[in-house]
Amino acid sequence: MKKKKFSKSKITTESISEVKTSLFNKRNIALFVVGGIVLIMILSVFSVGLGNDNGINSDSLEYNGYELINKEGIWLVKVNGVDYSFEYSPNELEAIKTVDLSNVLSLRKVYLVFNPEEFSENSLELARLRQVFYSKNIPSSLACIKEKGCGDLPIIDCSSSDSVYLRNGNKSEIYKEGGCFVLEAILGEEPIIINRFIYGLLDIM
Repeated sequence: MKKKKFSKSKITTESISEVKTSLFNKRNIALFVVGGIVLIMILSVFSVGLGNDNGINSDSLEYNGYELINKEGIWLVKVNGVDYSFEYSPNELEAIKTVDLSNVLSLRKVYLVFNPEEFSENSLELARLRQVFYSKNIPSSLACIKEKGCGDLPIIDCSSSDSVYLRNGNKSEIYKEGGCFVLEAILGEEPIIINRFIYGLLDIM
């Protein structure tokens, strides 16, 4: 019986082809598995994010009959259809001393008084106070406590009973000085005292 002869080159080519095919199939399977795992992880994260949209970044607080919602560190409250925002909750400001602010909203007009060495007429703090008075339909005008550096603004002292005086000092507190409602804040604590003042105006605190 005659033995069959096999070409070495044929054996080598076929073997390499089989190996390549085998590796290609295994590689496809591995990529498919890994891709599936990644897809599952992405879908899981996405669904968790959707489910917690109102849970992780928001919180609520009821204070004096008002509901405050915290979204990404800002407290929001609706009063008479108007939305107000605060950096601090009422609970965080209970230690701030203040006077009764109920008469402020009965004023026909308010002068927002400042020291030009501490604030300017373009200060965000004064703009915020003007905005809250505007929301209550109370006209407000800027005025200076002293003439130097004041420009064309009027000079108002605390003999007037329709003035809110924003100033820096050694304490963060709201008090009366003559006819002025004084909003005194340690440098850097202006948002604290302004938050407390607005809460008082809105009768939340």
